[in-house]
Amino acid sequence: MMAKIPKFKARPLNKKILEAPTLSGLPRSAPHLPEFQEFHLETMARANQNAETSTVASTESAQNHQIKSSEELEKEALEKAPKFKARPLNKKIFESKGDLGMFCNTKRHITIPQEFHFATDERIPPPVTVADLFDKLSLNSEPHHDKQLPRNTKPNPFNLHTEDRGTEKERKFVMEVMQKQLEDERARIPKANPYPYTTDYPLIPPKPEPKQSTKPEAFPARESGEA
Repeated sequence: MMAKIPKFKARPLNKKILEAPTLSGLPRSAPHLPEFQEFHLETMARANQNAETSTVASTESAQNHQIKSSEELEKEALEKAPKFKARPLNKKIFESKGDLGMFCNTKRHITIPQEFHFATDERIPPPVTVADLFDKLSLNSEPHHDKQLPRNTKPNPFNLHTEDRGTEKERKFVMEVMQKQLEDERARIPKANPYPYTTDYPLIPPKPEPKQSTKPEAFPARESGEA
């Protein structure tokens, strides 16, 4: 088994490798230490600025209070006070029926119910008795005027086109149902197929013409030796 393993054989050295110049290493920069900077918030800067302005304003106000007299302070307070502005006069004050300046609403009276009368009662007079007719009789002739009594209005029937269309549609539907029932009843009754045309009038095919019978004829026979 060991004899079959291939033996290791080194290749010859290339002399050009030894003759090549040596490469210098990469230059390395010296590391610098980081410089830390102080972090300032803008809110702190605004707070310091407001504090400075407030202190300046407080000092100025203190100086002004010390310098100004009480009369000047009263004048400034009167100038800063809101000015009075009168509202427009309400004219209903003069229209009031009570004390001046107090508007009183008029009291409404109680509604009195009234009897309801139909117009037909006024148009048609009550029936006249015979005694009243005798009282009206007189010897003097009076002009006679034919006056027709008004009669009660009778409402006429009012038909809508929608009702007419509905009745027409219902009538058509009933007719279709009846027609369908008749067709179903006719379909239930069995019907036989009619006889063909040949059964009523039998068609007899024509007979062929008779042919003459075949007559045998003699024919000469040949011998095999002669052939």
